[in-house]
Amino acid sequence: ELGSTFSAEDEDTEVELEGLVTSFVSAEDFSVNGVAVSTTPATEFEGGAPADIALNVRVEVEGVINADGVLVADEIDFELESNLEVQGLVETKSDLVSEITVLGIRMTVTSETQLIDESDTQLRFFSLSDIQPGDFTIVKAFSDGTSVVADLLKRTNPEDKSKLQGLVSAVVAPSIFVGEAEIVTSAQTDFEVNDTPVNSDDFFITVMVGDTLSAQGSSTTSGVLTADEVELED
Repeated sequence: ELGSTFSAEDEDTEVELEGLVTSFVSAEDFSVNGVAVSTTPATEFEGGAPADIALNVRVEVEGVINADGVLVADEIDFELESNLEVQGLVETKSDLVSEITVLGIRMTVTSETQLIDESDTQLRFFSLSDIQPGDFTIVKAFSDGTSVVADLLKRTNPEDKSKLQGLVSAVVAPSIFVGEAEIVTSAQTDFEVNDTPVNSDDFFITVMVGDTLSAQGSSTTSGVLTADEVELED
């Protein structure tokens, strides 16, 4: 049995709980922030399915406490966290499909995307239609399994360097890929692994698909990032 912070005295109490899955037996028996949760055939799922429940997945649970002190979920929402940050020039934009491309990564802008204009223009009412190719942007995004979705889209004044942080999708030395973005390294690139400088050979022996990587450098009109610095992080 999973531990619970509720008891029989809390029976029929409505609860809304947000946090990480901290223990997991099955999709019908797990805990969120140490609170025992169960699901039933009537539980509704938003942004995911029962099979997506796993350790360290962030969810929001709404339900009622039963006689055993377990939160019986009426609804579970999967909260996807931004795991990609892109800073660079907008290469393409489509108002028709609400999509922009930065560093070769196509990202969808939705009604949930937070849009902020911190450029000299400082538009108060800022929308995707105000963004043009060549604008410098900072985008935080996540993958919903089918596309990359922008969580935050910020327009700023141009910066000297483009930057990218995300999960490695492929390694073909001297290039590394983060999603659709290609990062090209050279003899001038500085490499680090967990804040420790390493040479190119040791870096490419260490880096693996799924690792978190950050890079900065100059980008081309085709979106390729020529890296001055590349770092693997925990």
